Amino acid sequence: MITRIPKEQHDNDTQLYRYLSIPALFMLLQKKSVFIPSINLLAQNDPFEGVPASTYRELGATLNAQEYASISEWLGDNAEDSEKKWLEDSSSQAHTLATLYVKQLCVRRAAWCWFRANIESSLMWATYGHKGAAIVSSTHQLRESLPRNINFQIADVQYVDTRGGSSRQFNPRSKENAEYKLRPHLLKRIEYQDEQELRVVCECRPGERGAIVTGIRPGKLISKVILSPLLPESEAESLKCQIEKFGREKFKVEKSRLIKDDFLFGMRTILNKLSDAQYQVDRKTIPISFRRI
Repeated sequence: MITRIPKEQHDNDTQLYRYLSIPALFMLLQKKSVFIPSINLLAQNDPFEGVPASTYRELGATLNAQEYASISEWLGDNAEDSEKKWLEDSSSQAHTLATLYVKQLCVRRAAWCWFRANIESSLMWATYGHKGAAIVSSTHQLRESLPRNINFQIADVQYVDTRGGSSRQFNPRSKENAEYKLRPHLLKRIEYQDEQELRVVCECRPGERGAIVTGIRPGKLISKVILSPLLPESEAESLKCQIEKFGREKFKVEKSRLIKDDFLFGMRTILNKLSDAQYQVDRKTIPISFRRI
């Protein structure tokens, strides 16, 4: 089952990019599988990942009394001894429940991150696709490519301004934020808004780094594969030939032209000349007796 968040979102076939390593690309093409990292793993690179934008008392307003009591009891049962002591203190109970709630979400949810864009991003290449590749897809293609035996949520990340007095602060009581109150893993700080992220969320097992999802249909998912602009031309051509074997008539494969090859060649030539010059200077400082050895 696939759920769209927010529910009223009407996908207009928005173009998506996914930047990834070459091994991850071939895992998708050969094994029709992807590794989706847990929120906990993502938080290792982003300390604000999964940080709640409201207290558990406010989150609980979304649930009926029975649901609230059930989740609170379950959180308490799975708490460590030190955490249970905090739960016994009524003054810290709401804060402790919020901490436990996020803790469980972070180890039980995995997120496959995509980026909404009409063109390539030099920032995304540098951050996620250095000497790798980018998959070009769309919201419709993404939905059609997912296996039907797993529950997925396809969600737009909402960007929140944590500065006081901002009009973009997260308001847990507003109707438009109802689907986000219980899902802090779909909220990010406004400083990340340039990513324009869309996430595919699924369950994962606690104690594992994420989930390996099989049954992805690359032919449905991919409209184009773009190879990193930093790859040498010969390496890019070799990769292109290998990739085309998996989808010759289904998707295009090309090298990014974000950086022109003549520019790269010129830079390499300059750097090589500098290296030679530096070596000659360094060589003069080496004792003749050492050079003879």
